[in-house]
Amino acid sequence: MHRSLYALLALLFACPAADDDDSSDDDDAADDDDAMDDDDATPDDDDAADDDDATPDSASVLIDAKAGGEISLGDVTLVIPAGALAVDTTLTLTDTTDVTGLPDSGSVFSAAYDFGPDDLQFLTPASLRLVLPAAPEGLAPVVSWVDGTSWSDLPSGVVDGVLHANVDHFTVFAGRWVSGVWEDCSFNPCGGDLVGTWDLLGACTTLDDYNEPGPAWCPGVTGHFEQVATGEVTYDVAGTFEAEQTTHVYGVTTWPGSCLAAAGLTDCAGINEEIYSGEASCVGDPATSCVCTVETVPASDVTSSGTWTTTGPDYSLVLDAGPTIEGSFCIDGDRLSVDVPVADQVTFADRR
Repeated sequence: MHRSLYALLALLFACPAADDDDSSDDDDAADDDDAMDDDDATPDDDDAADDDDATPDSASVLIDAKAGGEISLGDVTLVIPAGALAVDTTLTLTDTTDVTGLPDSGSVFSAAYDFGPDDLQFLTPASLRLVLPAAPEGLAPVVSWVDGTSWSDLPSGVVDGVLHANVDHFTVFAGRWVSGVWEDCSFNPCGGDLVGTWDLLGACTTLDDYNEPGPAWCPGVTGHFEQVATGEVTYDVAGTFEAEQTTHVYGVTTWPGSCLAAAGLTDCAGINEEIYSGEASCVGDPATSCVCTVETVPASDVTSSGTWTTTGPDYSLVLDAGPTIEGSFCIDGDRLSVDVPVADQVTFADRR
């Protein structure tokens, strides 16, 4: 289920991706032991937080392994699906607003969140959700975790002002701004000159009426999908194109309780098994609604080629090994936005 959509989304463009070269600065990096040490933090006088603000806050919740649950603190919530834990486990969460000891601390927009028990591994991913502030121009939000003396960025998606990412283990997490573009699915066709090489930036999909490829027994399911990828596409003057990329697809879907009843499902885990073959994290109250988060990794290093033509703001791509894709596009300065109606998708790229 949904594989055809993921394959189509992986054809041409991708979602905002972090620049690994910029994600950390070795001169400023701190190791894990120092990252949360307030005694070592040295903020400037003008930027220093009040002592009360920098004091870690904490939460602790016993999670039933069979039922799942969640732990929240401030702007962050971690949703643990049923069956993600091997045994009933008390989860802990500590945050601190003083992040000056973290790698590349200027990129961090949230508190630093330290989850425990240390090194806990989930059997299926948990969903970390972080309320977003307003996005600076030209930057994209990601959930990141401290990996030694640098950050490791997770595939992250934005739904209704909340940043989502799937996590499979516990460590220190934070929200960061990285180079890229945080886009929504809005689009206005204007045309332009496609010739040249474009660096892939983003793609988003909003399925307001999720009839296709949703199941017939749940026409009311809604969803939002984003891609995280790296790569490029080149359109030459001879009318041919070549594209290559590595892609992750991230999605959040909401399933009304009436759908579960119609399908004879008694819990949200049933949606996970029925639709996602156990690859998603589905939580909620089956009597009202279930929310599923899924991260899918299509074939890495995907390549495609074919021919292209444009007429005003309209384009036609004829793939060498696939269908013809038609839609409209707009080039605004060095930004390319492409509407892909067959996938309810808007994609983004920057001219190299």
